Amino acid sequence: MKLMNNAAAVIVFGLLAIPSAFAYGSRGNCNAGSLQGSFVFTLTGSRTDSNPGARAAVGHLTADGAGNLAGSETQSNNGTIVANVTETGTYNVNSDCSGSATLTLNTGDTITRHFNFEIANSQWSGGTEEFVAIVTDTGRIETIDFKQKN
Repeated sequence: MKLMNNAAAVIVFGLLAIPSAFAYGSRGNCNAGSLQGSFVFTLTGSRTDSNPGARAAVGHLTADGAGNLAGSETQSNNGTIVANVTETGTYNVNSDCSGSATLTLNTGDTITRHFNFEIANSQWSGGTEEFVAIVTDTGRIETIDFKQKN
């Protein structure tokens, strides 16, 4: 009988804990202020447009919490290194913690990059520690991983 009461208590406690776990892990309540701080990133992928080949980049990007971005990167464009690329842009964050951004890169020429992103964990850490993105420009198969810079 005692064993059955203990089992019932465990089941009831477990059922009570489930809504809390879902609330803790739920997505939502994000806005531009959810993406704020300095991030380092890696971009990997390829291009299939008029300048095809493998692509990679490393750099840093700062989000001001009000929808503005600034940073720099070093690129490898099919093995050709392009250093000191500066970038500025804007971003929007949706309440479900997804978003989009546009960056203008200055490599000597002006290039515009568009991407959609997902904030990975802002609601658990009190600030965004990581977000991931995919470049949405035609002919680009590139993903970007952003991690908070300490």
